Amino acid sequence: MRVSQLERQEELVVSTAVLNAVRSVVVVDKDQSSQEALARAVEGAGISRVRCAENACDAFELLDEEVDVVFLEIGKDDGCRNLVLERCFSLDRPPVVVAMSDVAERASVFAAARGGAHLFFEKPLSCAAVQLALESAASDARLSKNLVRSLFGRMSLREAQRVLRELMFEDAWSAARGNRRRAARRLGVSRRAIQLMVAQIGV
Repeated sequence: MRVSQLERQEELVVSTAVLNAVRSVVVVDKDQSSQEALARAVEGAGISRVRCAENACDAFELLDEEVDVVFLEIGKDDGCRNLVLERCFSLDRPPVVVAMSDVAERASVFAAARGGAHLFFEKPLSCAAVQLALESAASDARLSKNLVRSLFGRMSLREAQRVLRELMFEDAWSAARGNRRRAARRLGVSRRAIQLMVAQIGV
């Protein structure tokens, strides 16, 4: 059995910005030793709310609460991978999903990307890989907050809502690659609402 690089390397260090933005992490992995090593590394960096799941059912329970980052093993169980990805992107605030595996074939990696995974790393993960994942999540959170703040005093509430609605739709439409059902799930609206947005915005 390979020893996790997280156990061999120096302690993971992240910035204050990451600690402010990333409050909750979930690790979904059947390999308990890998799961525990990753959880210890993230907790050691200062993120105290790190929870683990071995399967989709356990992960669903953890995803009932707000989560910022999900580390998802994709190589051993395609069914679990697909269920967890669908659940993540049905949430009002989808987490950053980091796919990881030591056995995944190229098709599994592409399937995870199509399902919405933001990053993929081969296991055993390095500290640099975990740090990049957490920084990506923090960047997404900061960009969202800065966008909202930038609208204050520049436009009416109604106009700001319109701008945000269009940006959210464009993001969901891009992530769903033009699939109306997936875009609707990502935004938590009906497919009819997506059809209306397509007609109004003209994507």
